Amino acid sequence: MTPPRVEHNGESTSGKSQRSIPTPFLTKTYQLVNDQIADDVVSWNEDGSTFVVWNPTSFARDLLPKYFKHNNFSSFVRQLNTYGFRKVVSDRWEFSNEFFRRGEKRLLCEIQRRKLPTQTVAVSPPPWNVVVQSPVPLTTIPAVKPIIYISPSNSGEEQVISSNSSPTRAPAELIDENERLRRENVQLTRELTEMRYLCNNIFTLMSNYAHSQLETGIEARDSGLPVEKTIDLMPGKGYPGEDVGEKAEMMSPKLFGVAIGAKRMREGERG
Repeated sequence: MTPPRVEHNGESTSGKSQRSIPTPFLTKTYQLVNDQIADDVVSWNEDGSTFVVWNPTSFARDLLPKYFKHNNFSSFVRQLNTYGFRKVVSDRWEFSNEFFRRGEKRLLCEIQRRKLPTQTVAVSPPPWNVVVQSPVPLTTIPAVKPIIYISPSNSGEEQVISSNSSPTRAPAELIDENERLRRENVQLTRELTEMRYLCNNIFTLMSNYAHSQLETGIEARDSGLPVEKTIDLMPGKGYPGEDVGEKAEMMSPKLFGVAIGAKRMREGERG
C-alpha cells in the first residue's frame, strides 16, 4: 500500500513554512538596527556583518520600549544569546550572527532559538557511582581528640581538661572521665581553700599574740614592773659574745627566732 504522500508533503510543507517565518524578536531587532534615523544609537558596521549599540542608555530608554515594550538592555542581550548572537569585541556592544546581515532579511528564518538543556538534565538518571543523598552525617567522621575548655575562676569547678583518649573511644567514656576529673578538681580546690583559711587564721592569731606581748612589755617597762619572760620559739639561738644585759634590752616577742616589732642591731652598731 502506497503511503499517504499528501500527509508527508503536508508535513514537509508545514515545517518549511514555519522555517520561512522568522520570530518576532529577530524581525523587530532587524528593523531596529536597519532604521537609519537611530544610527547614532545603533547601526550596522561598515560591511553590514554586525551591528553596534553605540549608546546603551539611549537604546534602552528610547528604542526598546518602541519595539519590545520594555527598557531592559540586559534582557535584550540575553535574548540575543539565546539566538546564537555573540559579542565581537569586549570594549563595545557589537554583536554578530552569520544569518543576521544588512540587506539579507530573508536569512533571518535560518536563525533558530537555542533549546535549553534543562529537560535532559532533569530526566537523566544519575550515574551509579554518584550518591544522590543528603550530606554524610557528622557522626560518621572520626572525631579528633576532644579538648574541653572551661574558663578558670575561684569556684574550683573550672579547669582546662585535655582528653588523652583515642579517637575511637566512645563519647560516653569521655563524658565519664571528664566528670571524674571535674570531681577531683573540685575536691582539690576545696582542700586548698581550707588550707588557705587555716593559714590565715594561724597568721592572724600569731600577729595578735605578738602585738599583745609587745604592748605588755612596753607597759611593764614604763611602770617599772618586771617584764615577763618572752616565749622563745627557737631557744638557744643567739649571737656570740652577747651578754645577759644586752639580751634583756633587746628582748621582744619572737616568731621562729625573729623579733617582731623591734629592730635588730647589727654587729657593728653594738660596739
